[in-house]
Amino acid sequence: MLTARAGVFAAGRAVRPTGQPVSSVADAKAVALCIHQYLTGSTVRRPPKPFSVFMGKVVDAEMHDFLQLASTAPRADAAAMTFDVGRAIEESHRCVHCNCAKADSCKLRQLAIDYDVNLHRFSTGERLRFQRNDEHPLVRFEAGKCIRCGNCIKVAGDHAEALGLTFIGRGFDVHLGVPFHESLRDALLDAARAAVAACPTGALSLKERKSEPDPHPHA
Repeated sequence: MLTARAGVFAAGRAVRPTGQPVSSVADAKAVALCIHQYLTGSTVRRPPKPFSVFMGKVVDAEMHDFLQLASTAPRADAAAMTFDVGRAIEESHRCVHCNCAKADSCKLRQLAIDYDVNLHRFSTGERLRFQRNDEHPLVRFEAGKCIRCGNCIKVAGDHAEALGLTFIGRGFDVHLGVPFHESLRDALLDAARAAVAACPTGALSLKERKSEPDPHPHA
């Protein structure tokens, strides 16, 4: 990111006029580190890009689910919209959070980096369909990010949950679920936060709306 002129760095739209704004933000973080390296006499090297997996093309059924999630929060009248901070916060509640809740702490991601995983090796296989379970007041579960490690099952057992979690099915069809087809709300009464902390990926995550009352203060 160092230009031909000593001590001058370039990033974002200065070098990629057609780039997306989010790419410019990423460039800014990278160039800040490069400038720091330059000023401290270290070797100037752009930080490596973290391992990332993208969902790919969204199928019609998934698009329907995304639209349903986006419409769950009240939508402001477009004609009356202003740049008021309160209105901006209200609109942000319609975000469907299609990113990963544990992008910075995902153990699977770190292992992929450590072992130099090749994404293209299995690129022709069928991917899991996007699914999100929001029925629990504290926890969000995304089955497509579950690696069947069993950590949350053990945690629920350690907390003596009446229902807890279990593996359902066999072979390639095995998946994480609640026994007897009960709800996630009833499965994690006391172990919700501990189960999220034990999840190595973003399959189990805490909901982000801090203003909502906690129905299980000891969970």
